[in-house]
Amino acid sequence: MKSATSNSNSSRGFTLLEMLVSVLLIGIVMALVISGTLAVTRAAKGAAERAAINNIKAGLTQFQQEFGFPPPLVKEMAGTSEPPVGAIPPAAGNWTPPTPPIIVGSGSNPSRIAVYVPADAADLRTPTLAPTPTNPLRDNRYSELSLAYYLAGALDVKLNNGANAPMIDGIAGPGMFRPNRDGTFDVPADIAAGRTNTIQSMNRAGTKYGSMINLGKAPKLFTEPAPTTPGIVRVLDSKGVPIRYYRWLQGRPYPGEGFQVKAITDMNVPPIIARDTADANFRYFKATPARDLEQNSAARGATWAIVSAGPNGAFGDEPVVLLAARFGKSTFAGLDEEMRFRVLAEEDNIVEVGQ
Repeated sequence: MKSATSNSNSSRGFTLLEMLVSVLLIGIVMALVISGTLAVTRAAKGAAERAAINNIKAGLTQFQQEFGFPPPLVKEMAGTSEPPVGAIPPAAGNWTPPTPPIIVGSGSNPSRIAVYVPADAADLRTPTLAPTPTNPLRDNRYSELSLAYYLAGALDVKLNNGANAPMIDGIAGPGMFRPNRDGTFDVPADIAAGRTNTIQSMNRAGTKYGSMINLGKAPKLFTEPAPTTPGIVRVLDSKGVPIRYYRWLQGRPYPGEGFQVKAITDMNVPPIIARDTADANFRYFKATPARDLEQNSAARGATWAIVSAGPNGAFGDEPVVLLAARFGKSTFAGLDEEMRFRVLAEEDNIVEVGQ
């Protein structure tokens, strides 16, 4: 027969210390599970964003093969103000809003969109918004419109801004007629004249092109609500941030030699793509191979790039007030904190280059 003492010991409950240890262990396990789940989610989002950028790069490569040049860089910004970022409401006075595409030209080509052409080579070699010590990634040689206009063909702006006129690219919605380097399109004469009997012209072989990118949840087209900014159409990522198209020319002028590339800085690569990591302005940034021009041979030979802000929705070159808003802050406590967030914003950017 068991003793009373034995029965008492066998029915003893948990002590307070044992309960605390159990709770602690359960908390640790839950933290590990949550951390692992978040990591998997971040990886999945990153993979989805990369797939979207690869889709756009494939479309851009198709564009080059078909027309013999990369998409033109649209002149979309007014003056030399800071560009806006995605859907973040800007603080008053920080930037001049984007203008509708500038319509220029006369004569046989009565209108076109304003793009950078060889005559603007200086602007494609040196940005009008140059990097600064407090914003070393800043460089305005990009467009948020080029991908929508040239890869998706979503240039819904009327010839000469006429109410009943056809679109500049000849087709309403996605699709276009053959584009040219100067911002014009080879729209058949009867369509450009607004005549209704256009079936033969629209079906003529080799003149009409559909979207060169697969549009869905990401990337997707977004048209600014009229009448605020008519004609502004962008390609957005899964977070609703515009995907950028960068375009630049290499070489700096040397006396008697023209434009040459003799030093790494002569490549004129926008710093958000890759840079000279020995530059003191980048002392806060990690010298990763992808961002180091010395190590990234693809970037050294590139003349265009597609850049997504990545899962965190920020590029890193935003004006300080917009960068703070993106990370839910009212302001930064000095330069060190601002640069820490610029590094954080840039490190998950997705960049694809080409030439």
